[in-house]
Amino acid sequence: MRETLEKLVTLFPITAGRIILIIVFVIFYFLFWGGDEQEQEEGKVLFENSEEGVQVESFGVEYLFSDSARVSAQLIAGHVVEKETGEENNKETIHFLDQGVEVYFLNAYGQTTSQISSQSGEYNRKAGLAELKGSVVLINQKGEKLETEQLFWDEKKDSVFTNKFVRIETPDRIITGQKGLRANTEFTAWTIIQSQGEVEVKDE
Repeated sequence: MRETLEKLVTLFPITAGRIILIIVFVIFYFLFWGGDEQEQEEGKVLFENSEEGVQVESFGVEYLFSDSARVSAQLIAGHVVEKETGEENNKETIHFLDQGVEVYFLNAYGQTTSQISSQSGEYNRKAGLAELKGSVVLINQKGEKLETEQLFWDEKKDSVFTNKFVRIETPDRIITGQKGLRANTEFTAWTIIQSQGEVEVKDE
């Protein structure tokens, strides 16, 4: 660009009219050639992302899961990025979920038996395993509530589990566990690992 301007000044002595001509040339240069550099940089970013395995980015995504020809669960995420991971001969697609995640477990009549909410998560369709992370809350039909920072949902076994600290609140007691729990997705039966005890909740 600088060399081009120097050539113009050498060939054409500076006058008021020619100054205007040079200004017009500079404007046209940035409009029609300068943008190419920006596009090249943007293209480079997209290419680099594709090398990392980014396949699809979506917003407001809903997944439906079926069992015996009926919808058994529904997962909703505000934002999803799908990435392909693993070796060339054993690749898997991981769905990275964020901007809020909700999972609803449904009975044969389509009614919600329990639900999970979290800040983010990951879902591996091939393994049938979802990881929910950040302020995870699981609530069943009775209003019994589980709180933890990480919870795995095993789609194939119809169960949830974690090895993190858990807090379970029922209408009459609060139970805590140091090393997690195992439970069914309806959250009607659970086993707490290394329970720290129970606290009775008294009505005022």
